[in-house]
Amino acid sequence: MRVALCAALLPISPALAFFSRGVFRTKEGRTQHTRVASAVASDPIPSARASGLALLLDDGTRKSHSVAENTAFVTGFFRGIEKRENFANLVASLHFIYSSMEKAFEEVEDVGVRAMDYPELRRQRSLEADMDYYFGAAWKSGKVRPSRATKAYVARIQEVAADPEKQYLLIAHQYTRYLGDLFGGQMMGGMATRSLGLDPGKGIAFYDFPDIKDNKVFIEDW
Repeated sequence: MRVALCAALLPISPALAFFSRGVFRTKEGRTQHTRVASAVASDPIPSARASGLALLLDDGTRKSHSVAENTAFVTGFFRGIEKRENFANLVASLHFIYSSMEKAFEEVEDVGVRAMDYPELRRQRSLEADMDYYFGAAWKSGKVRPSRATKAYVARIQEVAADPEKQYLLIAHQYTRYLGDLFGGQMMGGMATRSLGLDPGKGIAFYDFPDIKDNKVFIEDW
């Protein structure tokens, strides 16, 4: 399987192109391969994220992840001073992105994408509930519009989904988005409720995965 995946939402890192078709081609890639082999040797039952594509995605997006964590929205949110309107706009952006993304997962033929498409992870229905909470029925009539950045994100998803030679790139979107949702979900949902004064249990359905009982076990299996 070709692996030259672009990280969803965040800028692509050169680390994601360290290997193609399972063969390490650069000095950095060979160095990382050696590090992974050492880690595996020291742990008889290593994490599934300690090798291969999962490790490359973790390492390759670490800098971009750090940059994203320090944006004004994120730092403000964690300080409890973010505005409800901005959070609602984030929910709207996520709605457009996940609607496009999950539609693509159903339509593409790439076996890797289909294998990673677990029903427990799907977010579209949860986001529809959150959209109802923040915007009422108005959003269903098209009164809520995607931002320029959201349009660009959706266009990229549609581009790769339409090309059989690029469909495998959707795996990067699955990995980057869903893992972030799972890891930060409960914390972000609770902080949103407290910081924004939301009604208990409302407006945070996106962060709730009722069919996943143990995040760590699920992620290892996934």
